[in-house]
Amino acid sequence: MRTNKEISRVATLFRRKGDRTSLIQAEVIEKRLTEKAVFELYVTNVPAEEKDEAAFFAARDAARYVAGSITLEELVPDVNITSCQAESDNPGLDMLDEDRIVVSKRMLYNLLSRVNRLELKVGIRNATMRVNRKKATGNEPEDLISQAEVVRLLACGKSTVKRWADRGYITGYQKDGHVFYSKKEIRNSQVFKEYLIASGKDKKVKL
Repeated sequence: MRTNKEISRVATLFRRKGDRTSLIQAEVIEKRLTEKAVFELYVTNVPAEEKDEAAFFAARDAARYVAGSITLEELVPDVNITSCQAESDNPGLDMLDEDRIVVSKRMLYNLLSRVNRLELKVGIRNATMRVNRKKATGNEPEDLISQAEVVRLLACGKSTVKRWADRGYITGYQKDGHVFYSKKEIRNSQVFKEYLIASGKDKKVKL
């Protein structure tokens, strides 16, 4: 028998396809009908002139999938298994068909940011990869805090903060031989937001 997760995922897939056959199969899968139940529903209890062989065979195959007798690929040969599996593993990703997916705005933004940083890391965009430090001129933000304070507030290593600054993700302000950072700039930076999510500290760190 299929797991609840498999049933929900595949039933959703069929409902999104939207054609009559797919909707029949979605209903069979959601109700976990057996082959016997399908036979009674589409053959035994239906007048001869109203029997629909196509509907019966589609429903029968869906029942076989529920029972584990056939795979999803056998049930729907043209289905994109990879995309279907990805949908169940990523709550921010929504599959429409085998060629298109929909992702949440938050997930898309994070993915684009990671691609950008990967390009910087491997040298594809060396022109924009630079140390982002400025000497104090009197025009710097008023909410500057020391590197030690940043480390304490974020509960991270000093090397993490330095790496963000070296790669241009946040700005370091040099003053009296020390480097300071703007709390507002760090709070609004994408790298900081992703750090909180990845570390599970998004509900703990107050910057």
